[in-house]
Parts: sequence; structure tokens; C-alpha cells
Amino acid sequence: MQQSFNVAAIPASGGTSLPVLFNEGVVEGAAFTSRRPLVPGGIVSLFGSGLASTISSATTIPLERQLEQTSVRVGGVEAPLYFVSPGQINAQVPYEARPGDTVSIVVNVGGRLTSPQNYQIAAAQPGIFTDSLGAAILDEQFRRITSTNPARVGRVLQIFAGGLGDTIPPAGSGEALAGGSDTTFPVSVSIGGIDAPVQYDGLAPGYVGLYQVNVIVPAGVVAGP
Repeated sequence: MQQSFNVAAIPASGGTSLPVLFNEGVVEGAAFTSRRPLVPGGIVSLFGSGLASTISSATTIPLERQLEQTSVRVGGVEAPLYFVSPGQINAQVPYEARPGDTVSIVVNVGGRLTSPQNYQIAAAQPGIFTDSLGAAILDEQFRRITSTNPARVGRVLQIFAGGLGDTIPPAGSGEALAGGSDTTFPVSVSIGGIDAPVQYDGLAPGYVGLYQVNVIVPAGVVAGP
């Protein structure tokens, strides 16, 4: 998926090369939608240049707060990190950020800091994860829903989403729940304009910041491309 950003850079004194966080370069991680508030526990992507010296991915849960020499501070708290590279970081907004807050986000690369950017925190900002193949939606046998494997009326769909907010029981920043949970805000799903019965809405067991919503494809949905 491609994303466009405006870049403003100021040369550092002494010829030091500083990392740059692109203007409005922190976006929700499901579909890279910009200009939306961030959510406690939500997955975000940060875009810029010089954000890391190399590519590195998390290898443990709870997630590490530093990969290589890169860390991200969100409102004074080091954010759990999924992935870092020179141009992109994937991180989790710490649960310490609460709805109504405005937080400053700064990337630290070996003691070299990006200019701070401020972002609002909302209780929820739902988004379905997508990639080049489309939405991250599986059937009840964990097969991707595609044109060759379409959704079927009366069968279960597993929708993987971000930004659904707090859950009961809660998860800590960078942590995964071994079992199921329930979102504190009601989740509804419509398919083809028809409400789909929701069987589960909570964090995906074993994953950090990833939500799973299981629904039944309702009768009356018209087949389409």
C-alpha cells in the first residue's frame, strides 16, 4: 500500500544527520489512514527517513521497547515495537495514553531525535487490516476470503481489525492475552447493508494489539464480485 506525505527538513548543526518523521507520518496500522486520532493499545505505523540503521523485528512477547537503537516515545512512555526500518516503524500506542489526551510522539535513534509531533487519542477508531490481496478476512477454516473462496451465507467470517479500544480483561502495553476478551464498546458489522450477528469481538488470542471479530454472514446478502 502506498502513502504520500509532505516532508519538511531542517539541517542539523554540526552536520549531524537527524532522523525525520514525516509530517502527519503517524497513521493507524490497519489501512494506513492518516489524520485520524490514535487509540490506546492500537497498532500504528510511523513513516520517515533515518528511523533506524537497519531492519529489525520483535522476537518476544511482551514486545520490546527498543529494537537495535530505535525507540518511540508516546506521551512520555516508550512504545512497544513490532518492527523498525530506515523508512517505517510499526509500534503499539501504550495503554497509558487515554482518550481525550493529546500526546507528543518522538523517535529516538541512538540518541538522535525527530521533531515531536502531537496526536489526539480517541476511545476507538476501527479499521480492518488490508494488504495487496484485500481485507484480512478469513473463513471458519482460516482460509482467506477471495474471489475464488467467497463468503457464504450462514457461515462464520473472522475479521481482523485494529483500533477497537479497551477490552475485558485488559491487556498491558506490549502484551498478548492467551484467551479471549470482550471489547468495552459494542461492535456491529454489516455485510451488504445487512446486520451480521457478532459471535466474538475482542483481542485475537496470542497477538498484541490485533482484534478479531467473528460474524455470521446474514441471509439476504446479494452475491457480487
